[in-house]
Amino acid sequence: DGGDGGGAGGAGAGDGTRFAKATRFGQETTAAAAASALDDDERAADAEASTAASAAERAALKEKRAKDREATLRALQEQLADASRRLEAQAGERELLAQQLRQLEADFAEEASAAETLERTYLVKRETLKMLPNAPENVKKLQAIIEASSQRLLGLGAEWEGFRKPLVEEIR
Repeated sequence: DGGDGGGAGGAGAGDGTRFAKATRFGQETTAAAAASALDDDERAADAEASTAASAAERAALKEKRAKDREATLRALQEQLADASRRLEAQAGERELLAQQLRQLEADFAEEASAAETLERTYLVKRETLKMLPNAPENVKKLQAIIEASSQRLLGLGAEWEGFRKPLVEEIR
């Protein structure tokens, strides 16, 4: 539920969404129009009653006014119930749409991740294919890179032994 105070007599003018405020305004306007129509009907009925000659006619007129009020009240209650049903249906629809949006966002994130993986794979394969026409030259470059890496590794091993040896002797 939107927390709009439960209808026309809600918590405050600032509560609820724009839709809830518009709904309350519409209900208040409808209620005011109905009350105005009832007042107009009563004035007309009073005018008729004053001209009516007998008490029986006045009683019948009074009964007719009461029935008219009841009919108007029932019609307003039906309108309110219908508006409430539509509001509940729209709230359910809104929740369904929000759930679908979350699912679509998750699917999009998954697809974006897959696209990124494919792009990285493509770049690696493209670079590999660029090297194929000059295979002997690229093999020599790779061998030079491997040789430099192994020399660096040997240098690091010797440096490590320089640090490790004094520590090992200190422990013994």
